[in-house]
Amino acid sequence: MNSVGAWLKSWKLVSWRTAAVAALVVYGLVGFFLLPVIAKKLIVDTARERTGREVTVGEVRCNPFALSLTIRDFSMPDRPGTTFLSFDEFYANAQVSSLFRWAATLKEFRIDSPYIGVRRFADGGINLLELMDDIEARTPPDEEPDDEGGLPRALLQHILVTGSSIDIEDHARAEPLMWKLGPARFELHDISTIPEYQGNNDFVIGMERGGTIGVTGDVVVEPLGLEGNIEVEEISLEHTWEALQPFFKFKVVDGVAGGRFSYRIFLEDDGPHALIHEANYLVEGIEVTAGRSTETVLKVESVTTSDVSVAWPEARVRGSSIVVEGAEAFQWIRPDGTPSWDALVPEETQERTVEIYREVEEAFPWDIALDRFELRGATARVEDRTFPEPLQLTVEEASLVLTDIVTGPGHQWGLSASARPMGDGMAKLEGSVGMVPIRVETEVSLEGLNVGHIQPYLERIAPLDLRAGVLETKGTAIVDPKGDGPTANFAGDLTIQMIDLRETAVGSRVLQWGRVETRGIDASVAPLGLEIASIDIHGAGIDIVVAEDGRVNLIELFSAMAEQSAEEGGGEVSEMPPVAVQAVTLHACSGAYTDRTLTPPFTLALDPVDGTIRGISSEGAGGAQLEIEAPVRSGGLMDLEGEMDLFDPKRLTDLSIDVRQTVLPPVSPMSVRYIGHPIDEGTVDICLSYEITSSELVGSNRFVTDQLALGDTVEGEGMVNLPFKLGVSLLTDKEGHITLVFPIEGNLDDPSFGLGNAIGSA
Repeated sequence: MNSVGAWLKSWKLVSWRTAAVAALVVYGLVGFFLLPVIAKKLIVDTARERTGREVTVGEVRCNPFALSLTIRDFSMPDRPGTTFLSFDEFYANAQVSSLFRWAATLKEFRIDSPYIGVRRFADGGINLLELMDDIEARTPPDEEPDDEGGLPRALLQHILVTGSSIDIEDHARAEPLMWKLGPARFELHDISTIPEYQGNNDFVIGMERGGTIGVTGDVVVEPLGLEGNIEVEEISLEHTWEALQPFFKFKVVDGVAGGRFSYRIFLEDDGPHALIHEANYLVEGIEVTAGRSTETVLKVESVTTSDVSVAWPEARVRGSSIVVEGAEAFQWIRPDGTPSWDALVPEETQERTVEIYREVEEAFPWDIALDRFELRGATARVEDRTFPEPLQLTVEEASLVLTDIVTGPGHQWGLSASARPMGDGMAKLEGSVGMVPIRVETEVSLEGLNVGHIQPYLERIAPLDLRAGVLETKGTAIVDPKGDGPTANFAGDLTIQMIDLRETAVGSRVLQWGRVETRGIDASVAPLGLEIASIDIHGAGIDIVVAEDGRVNLIELFSAMAEQSAEEGGGEVSEMPPVAVQAVTLHACSGAYTDRTLTPPFTLALDPVDGTIRGISSEGAGGAQLEIEAPVRSGGLMDLEGEMDLFDPKRLTDLSIDVRQTVLPPVSPMSVRYIGHPIDEGTVDICLSYEITSSELVGSNRFVTDQLALGDTVEGEGMVNLPFKLGVSLLTDKEGHITLVFPIEGNLDDPSFGLGNAIGSA
């Protein structure tokens, strides 16, 4: 009996053990061998059903005891011949603790060498959008996701993605874009949908041509909250510029960027919010070339951005400073006269940029404030290739500081700028500028600018050689929005010193002065006008020269200018803008007439010339009042008085010119040339009176000589063979005077009228 009981007890124990062992064996066999087959088929069939794509899976392994799943050599195509998604190995390890946490728990989630290809094909199709469309088309309506239930409870203790890469390709461009991102590493800890459960992340993304993007921080999934830091190191600008290259005709060929900022992403009742703060960024070694050429059009040593913050959706940007150092810009004017910079940004890109800006501005009116923008040590060069030997125009040591920059209507920014134009002199601006609407008010100063730099352009319009001259100006410039558009105004002073202007047709100096001081300038654009309180001209000299071959310098100069204007097609004469000058004062000026046809050359000079011209106006009913006095260098005195419309002398002229006690022997070279006799003795008084009203000339000429005596005839000289000594004797009265008076009358608009003919007739 005892043996039977023992046997029964032994049988029950063995059966329970057998059952447990059998169950464990079956569980293991199913998990190790059957489940991988089912899982592999399920992956392939589900992908086919949901996406329409034939995925391939190399191997699936399950460990039912470790609750782990491994998938190897997975690949999903987008179009035949290209891969959208692949990875070498997927590994997931679940925990039994899921039953006790009431949350699906994965101890480890690992993906090795994942790959994603994002492509735009030659026909414009985008593989990612095509995949989404295919999934949507294959999803039954009754299986649409229900968002009301929220996220399922889950905990991912460790997520690790290594060796990942992304290809970004655009084959719809003339030159396909091929970007490669990676290898990258992603690691997350304790990522959970359990409310308020906090995890952390650590990302490092490598760039194909060097540089990395690193992300660290904390993660809360429910409700969404991300916070941490992003650090960018050694990103190639040449590589990133390839995405924008088709829209521009310049190319970024060098430069690296890096920086660091903090981020925060969170949910509010009105939706997601994002905040970037403490952003500090540095871009170095920027180099830009023009189109396909190797000519560098821009180089920048560095651009530093400090303490910038961006808030979304508030569309608010705040920053401490942006500093640009060592910028060098180079452009050129082509031989046909067109500037090179007009092609750097194509017109269609300009139009599209404006459209995008307006769309963004309307949708999200950005509120931007920057404490300081600074440009340091900049240089700009323009090469004018319209000349046989290209002309270099430069601005050196340029600096610009803008402060308190705030977008929006009515804000004025502080403005300070300086530069050395053409490497000499110094130009400065100090004031304020606003952009909406555009308004500028600034103090302007320019010191020591050598105006000789314009010589190559001057000689194009006239045979002139500007050998010296220094310009200085100081005043206030204002651009103010009024009416249909902005008005511009300059109020201040202008000084030009040491002018030496020569003509090259005959080879003489036509104009010089020591200093011209223009005070009380009030110049405006829209409407166009000019008012000047005073112009003081010191030491100015005008030379009229007759060359050895008989050519007159001023006549040759004006003829050359007229021919140049005719070759260029002239142009419509625009209406004279309002011009008014209260007074022009001459200080110790001079005028000289030189005849080089004589031997030795003959010179008659007025020196010094002093006087005033008052009330110059292009709109006044009257004319300018002239009072000028000048001694004749060889003896005598000239006075000029009267009234003249300097802009239209034929409308109004009323002048009297008196030349008193002019000593005649110094003009003997002239008298020998024309009458064949020198003048041994005598003086002359000349009184000229000319009145012009609406082109009608009424003039009077009175000459009175005193004790005129001619010398003996000079053989071979004299242009007229007349008995001049006899004539002088007959005309001389008992007091030794010869008086000649003759009037001149005529209409200046009459083609048959000429001053020489009128004098001859008289």
